Amino acid sequence: MNKFLVLALAGLLSLPALAGEARVYGAQMPVGDAVPVSRAIDDLDAHAGAPGKFAGRITQVCQKMGCWLILEDDGHHARVMARDHAYGVPTDSSGRVEVYGVLEVRELSQEQAEHFAEDAGQQGEVDRREYRIVADSIALLD
Repeated sequence: MNKFLVLALAGLLSLPALAGEARVYGAQMPVGDAVPVSRAIDDLDAHAGAPGKFAGRITQVCQKMGCWLILEDDGHHARVMARDHAYGVPTDSSGRVEVYGVLEVRELSQEQAEHFAEDAGQQGEVDRREYRIVADSIALLD
């Protein structure tokens, strides 16, 4: 019985939510510091087109599958898309987040903009020019 109790306690202590660790979706998050998404957008030439680690807070999540979220920092926004729709985050995700992926600028078609608005549960129009991070990994920190 004591052996069972020790194993059960060890299992509980290893749970990320109880240990205060990030919940990671997709691939393993690389080590290293994340650049605030506002700084990456302000210096797009230095940060776009190559894999990087970006930070901010979640303002929206796809309400259908959790396959995208909006990352915000200091008034700058980027849509984070799970690479190849291979994974998603919980649709009620919020708080601080770090993502690892490639930052780019995208022009959306009217249909894409309407699709994203619908997925977010929004009425009205979505900006057709957006910053996007195609993410291999998303870590919810809160």
